[in-house]
Amino acid sequence: MLQSLTALGNSSFAGRRVFSWLAQDSSAPFADPASPGYDPLTAFTGGTNDFFIKVGPSAAERVRISSQGDDVFLPGLKGLSDLETALRSNGNIAATFTQLKAGQDAVARETASVGSRQGVLQGRLSQVASLTGQEQGALARTTDADLFQTISELTQVQTSLQALLGASSQIAEQSLASLIRF
Repeated sequence: MLQSLTALGNSSFAGRRVFSWLAQDSSAPFADPASPGYDPLTAFTGGTNDFFIKVGPSAAERVRISSQGDDVFLPGLKGLSDLETALRSNGNIAATFTQLKAGQDAVARETASVGSRQGVLQGRLSQVASLTGQEQGALARTTDADLFQTISELTQVQTSLQALLGASSQIAEQSLASLIRF
């Protein structure tokens, strides 16, 4: 189990270490548990910075897309290492349960955090898709417009506007004239 958890912590996607700041083409962030002098508390040597992407117009609108391997895996690695030691030495296995629970809780917290961040990103993706559809619709209406019909409608609107302006000026003159008579 210790080897499996370490392998998961060392996983990569598209050449980037998933649990080490998404570092590209970097070495494994966790030491091999089979190596001499292995200590789960110092096993993580990966990056500790967070990787964010901007999801809005302001600098504050960003979402963390990285997960810190030390925060996620070290409690579990410590618990499994303690369990292995207890099993090999006929020690107190029950004493390792607290640390194993802490490891489980750390993974659960990060899973919830990833789900929350995924929800934010999916919401933003839906907004972008909606705006893209609206813009494509507007572009289609503009490029598919009948030139003669558009010119005719613009001429009608211009004639209506001129009539409205003429009527407004006559009303203003009559109102001014009626005020002067009094």
